[in-house]
Amino acid sequence: IIVAEAILESLGIEPTIAMNGLEAVECVKEHPDYDLVLMDIQMPEMDGMEATRQIREILKITNLPIVALTANVMTEEVEKYEKIGMNGHLGKPYDSEQFKAMIERMTGNTKKNA
Repeated sequence: IIVAEAILESLGIEPTIAMNGLEAVECVKEHPDYDLVLMDIQMPEMDGMEATRQIREILKITNLPIVALTANVMTEEVEKYEKIGMNGHLGKPYDSEQFKAMIERMTGNTKKNA
């Protein structure tokens, strides 16, 4: 989280940080107008895959870009992320240029609400 947060802040983005999947779902429920969700796959309480499923299926929020943050970037894993409704992935450790490019691609530019 610290590296991702630092990259976002360097772009002038003030991120909302959820410490687990349950908090992530609640944040999106309260603020469905986020420009982007960067979803860590491995979190306590509820993992990022289940949190994404709930955002897509229970909250019915389908137009919000969700990007997986994960060390698991094997083809089979990436296919799982896409199948549950994630729009992309960033592998750990993060490359700051790839990270910035993903944000720009998902939001259309470097918006302030991630």
